[in-house]
Amino acid sequence: MITESGGIARTDAALVSMPFGPLFSPSIALGLLAAIGRNSGYRISVHHLGFQFAERIGETLYNKIASGFPATQDLAGEWLFSGLVNDQSDEDNYNYLHQVVLGHAREHSKDDLSDCSRLDHFVSELIVAKVRAERFIHDAAEKVLDDNPQIVGFTTVFQQNFASLALAKKLKELQPEIDIIFGGANVESPMGESLMEMYDCIDAVVSGEGEQAFLDILDRSRNGHDFLGIPGVSVCSKATGDSKTCSTDGVDARLPVLGNGRIQDMDSLPTPDFDDYFDTVGALSWKLSFEPRLAFETSRGCWWGEKHHCTFCGLNGSNMAFRQKSHTRAATELQELIEKYGERSVDAVDNILSMKYFDDFVPWLGDQAWNLSIFYETKANLTRKQLESLQRAKINNIQPGIESLSDLVLKLMKKGVSSIQNIQLLKWAIELGINVEWNIIWGFPFEDQLAYEEMAGLTPALEHLQPPGGGAKIRLDRYSPNFNEADSLGFQNIQPYPSYRFLHRCRSKWQSGAMNDNHVFNSAYFFHFDSDSASEITRYTKPLADGLKRWRDHHEHSIFVAMTKGKYLLLWDTRHVATRPLTVLHGLSKEIYEFCDSSKSFGSIQAKYASVFKAPMGETILAILEAFCEKRLMIQINGRYLSLAVPLSSHAPIGTALETFVELVRSVSQPTANNGSELSFDLSDYAFSVV
Repeated sequence: MITESGGIARTDAALVSMPFGPLFSPSIALGLLAAIGRNSGYRISVHHLGFQFAERIGETLYNKIASGFPATQDLAGEWLFSGLVNDQSDEDNYNYLHQVVLGHAREHSKDDLSDCSRLDHFVSELIVAKVRAERFIHDAAEKVLDDNPQIVGFTTVFQQNFASLALAKKLKELQPEIDIIFGGANVESPMGESLMEMYDCIDAVVSGEGEQAFLDILDRSRNGHDFLGIPGVSVCSKATGDSKTCSTDGVDARLPVLGNGRIQDMDSLPTPDFDDYFDTVGALSWKLSFEPRLAFETSRGCWWGEKHHCTFCGLNGSNMAFRQKSHTRAATELQELIEKYGERSVDAVDNILSMKYFDDFVPWLGDQAWNLSIFYETKANLTRKQLESLQRAKINNIQPGIESLSDLVLKLMKKGVSSIQNIQLLKWAIELGINVEWNIIWGFPFEDQLAYEEMAGLTPALEHLQPPGGGAKIRLDRYSPNFNEADSLGFQNIQPYPSYRFLHRCRSKWQSGAMNDNHVFNSAYFFHFDSDSASEITRYTKPLADGLKRWRDHHEHSIFVAMTKGKYLLLWDTRHVATRPLTVLHGLSKEIYEFCDSSKSFGSIQAKYASVFKAPMGETILAILEAFCEKRLMIQINGRYLSLAVPLSSHAPIGTALETFVELVRSVSQPTANNGSELSFDLSDYAFSVV
C-alpha cells in the first residue's frame, strides 16, 4: 500500500510460514493471529512461502520431505537450510547424508527401508534442493520486505526452524531494525530460549499459546516499547546471550487467558482468516496435485492426557488442560469457513475429539447437506453407535491412537484401551467406510517379547482390515512421560539424535562457547536412548515387521464379509488364512457369531444363551467358539471373543471376488439338510459348511 506522501505504508506484522510447513491446508496459527491482529486494527500480512519453494524443487519432493521421509528424526528439511545459517563444510554435508539419511549412524539405521536405490535417489534430490535454497531465501526476503513490516513473526513446527532462521538472518542483514519473533511448538520452553541464545537473529520467542502475547507485542511495538513483561515471551539480552522469560502473574489481558497465556474461553477466539493462503493458492502458476483443505479447531489440550498421559506423547508441552468450544460456536465457525472458502474437506487440528460433541456437534454435522470429508483424532474405544454417528457426520477419516495390538504393550503406553477394542474399531470402520490412520510402535523398556510373537501370529487373520501405515521403534519426544520420567521407565543415556549436531555445526560458535552441548540438548525435540533390551529389539520385532508388510501386500485382495440369507449367515473369505471361501452358519452358531460383532466375554455369551435355551450351554458354546477361532473366523484375546467378518455394506471393496460372492448369494436356492449339522447347497464347486 502506498501512503499519501508516496511512501510504502508500514505493516505492523508480517506473519510467515516457511518450508516445510504442510501445503495441503493453511496454518491455523497464522490464520488466528491474522484475524486477531486485523480485528484490533493492525495491518497484518501473511506469507505461506512453502509454495514458492515447492515450485523450485517440485511438489512431490516437497511433500516427501514435509512428511518426514526417510525418518522424522532425520530432519532432512532442516538440513536443506542449515548451511545458510551455520558455516558448514562439504565434509559436514557429506557426513550428514552418509550418517543420517543413508543410515550409517546406528541411531539413524534404516533397517526398515530395504530399497537402498530409493535412498540414493533421495540424496541426489536433496543436494539439488539445497543448492536452490539460497536463491529462495533471497527472493523470500524481498517478498516479505515489500510489506515494510515492523515485526516479522515466524510460526515453526516440525521442520521449519532452519528455513525460518535462514530468512530471519537475511532480513536482519537487510533491515536490522526489524523485530524477529518465533512462535509455535518448536519454541516451547526450553527449546525457544536455547534457539534464541544460539542465533542472534531472533529477538523474542513466544512459548505456548500466542494469541494474547501477539496482541501485547503489537501494542508494545506501535508504542515503541520492548517486549519485556509480556506473558509467555522470552527476549534475549544481546550482551550476554541469556534469555529472559516473563511470567503471567498480574498482567492484564484482552483475551480470557489462564497461566502462561493459555486461552480460557475457546469461544472468545475469532474465526481464522485464511484469505492469504487461498489467495496464494489461486495465484500459483502450477497446478497442485491435491485440493486444499480447511484447518478447523474445536478444542485444545487432551482430556485423556489430563487423566493418563500416554507415555510416548510429547504433544501439549505446557498446555495439556482440555478446553473446548461450545457446539454452537464450533458450528458457527465451520459454517463461516465453508461459506467463505467453499465446500471442501476439513482437518480438525484438535488432539482429541470431545466426547461431549456426540450429544450436539456431531449430530448437527450429520444434518448438514455438505459433500465433504472431515478428519478428527479420537480415542479408539468408541462404540459402534458413536462410529455410526461419525460416519453420518462426514467424519470419515480418523486417527484413533491405535499404536499396538497387544494389551501388554498398550498398558506400558497407558493408552486406556485394549487390543481387541482396537481391532473392533478397525472392523467397524471398514464396514462404515471410515479411513483409519494408525501405526504400531515397539521397543519400550520392560516390554514382553512374547507380545510380539502373539501380534505376529494375529496379523494373518486381520488382512481384510485396514493395515497400519507401518511399524517403528519408539522415539523419545520432549515433554512425554518417557522423557520426563526416563529413569523410572527404563530409558537410559538419552541424547538428541545425531542429526541435530549436524544442523548446529558452526565451528566459530562452538569455539567461542556461543554454542554448546546444552544448547543442542535443550533445543531438540527428538531423542534416542539405550535400554536393557535395545540390542534385541530388531530381532524380536522382526516377525511382526514381516507380518505387517504381508498385511499391507495382501490387504487389497483380502475380503472377509458376512451376509444374511434368510436364517443363514454366509461368510465369504479370501484371506490367505481362509480354510474355504464360503462358510454357512445357522442356528446357535449364527446367533453366537452375530452376538460377537462387538467383543464379548465367555461369561456374557454363556449367560445370554442359557437364558434363551433355559438350559446350561457352556460346553456347546465353548466348542463353537473354539471352532471359530481355530478356523480364524473369530479371535479371542484375554478371554474376550470378536467375530472378524465384516457385515456386507455399501462400503465394501469392489472386486471380482466380492462380485462372485454376491452373484452366488443371488443364485442360492433353498438349501436342504444333509447329515444333520452340515447343510449342502447345489452351487457348483463351492465348498461350504456350518461349523
